[in-house]
Amino acid sequence: MINDRSYLLYGVNIEPGFQYAAFAGFVAVAVLLISFLIAERVVLTSSESSPTAVLPGVRPSASTMRWPSMPAVGSIAILWTLLWVALQALIGGGAGYLATLFAGRNEVNSEIQTNVPNLVGALPMVGAIMVCIVRLRISSSRPLKVSERLWFWMAVALALIPPLALGTRRFILPVLVALLLCVSTNKWKRVLSPRIFLPAIVVTLLLMVTPFVRSEGSRGESDSLVGAALEYVVNEGVGEPVRQFFVSYDTEMFNYVALSSIARQSGYPYGYGEATIGEAAVAALPANLSPEDLFSDQFLQATYGGSCGQPYCPVPSIVGLLMNDLDLVGVVIGMTLLGVILAQLSRPKFNPPYRVGVLTLTLWAGVPTLIRGNGAKLLPIYLEVAVLAGLSLVALSLFVRRQRLSAPSAFYDDPAGYGKFESAQRNRLIGADGV
Repeated sequence: MINDRSYLLYGVNIEPGFQYAAFAGFVAVAVLLISFLIAERVVLTSSESSPTAVLPGVRPSASTMRWPSMPAVGSIAILWTLLWVALQALIGGGAGYLATLFAGRNEVNSEIQTNVPNLVGALPMVGAIMVCIVRLRISSSRPLKVSERLWFWMAVALALIPPLALGTRRFILPVLVALLLCVSTNKWKRVLSPRIFLPAIVVTLLLMVTPFVRSEGSRGESDSLVGAALEYVVNEGVGEPVRQFFVSYDTEMFNYVALSSIARQSGYPYGYGEATIGEAAVAALPANLSPEDLFSDQFLQATYGGSCGQPYCPVPSIVGLLMNDLDLVGVVIGMTLLGVILAQLSRPKFNPPYRVGVLTLTLWAGVPTLIRGNGAKLLPIYLEVAVLAGLSLVALSLFVRRQRLSAPSAFYDDPAGYGKFESAQRNRLIGADGV
């Protein structure tokens, strides 16, 4: 930006706030790192002083025995994606609307999707979280079978199709992060195989190109997102998309912070919680039920004359949101809390017996988008995803338990006979009087 003398954010000169934005970003990263390291040490010390109690002779990995099998979970995960398909067809007035939706963003699609709850777009992510958490549980006691791997990859691949087709990285990235977490859990300390670098580069490049080919008008001869992205790379080369991504898209976050600092210098009022807590409270509602004047929209109206998307909607990032509420004080408070939360989520680690809950996995999967996007609007959506995934697993587990009581079931995962082992332990420990 300095070399190009590029200080415009959708026509507004942010150069007066450039230095302040750089300082705010440094403060945010430093506070996050320090608070995380301190909180992690506190959590580690407390966990070492109070170890988890385990009944004598009962293996911790036996906790996997009450979990449904991968085929059962994979089937439900696929149903979540199919529910998204059905709801979109219903919203658009028929199956033909799906082809229009996948062709790219346009004014018609945007208008139709305006009052659709954000949770609808996240339904495939619910299924992906389900299969990822169950894979973590199963792999804590044994390698996955071939059939289980097939169900897992089929469910995740189908969950990625809707967000990939629509170019919605708010759901693409969490699914990919959850996928990486669950498939590489046992390999943290291994040397990376060279064969993964080419797919990693391709996926990263695809994610970088996504913002430039999401809309219908930005696509060339290809109607699909992947085809348009490949066409863009072929025409522009590899270097240009990478440069454009950093200097014209992700610098939006930096520019937004600079814009916020300029507004405060000119006397624009602070949000005092409206930009973060206030918007998070109403983010899960359809647009027609939300308050008309959200703080972020008021800020954009004062700057560009319209709310988000009318005509512009720059990405604020978590630093921009905190700046809107309390300037640097908000940045220090917010990043301190974030560091403490991340330290809590990192304990226990992804090691056996994998006591990683659905909520923990969902939040870790959403960390990149929560920090770099509008976290106030995304957090409620991810929490709803965690709730739906958790409830689905509980319901399926209850069904499996009933099946297990009557006869062995394909829905029940008990590869080593832990169910009989636990039953014997319980009979031994519980006396005739039930104590």
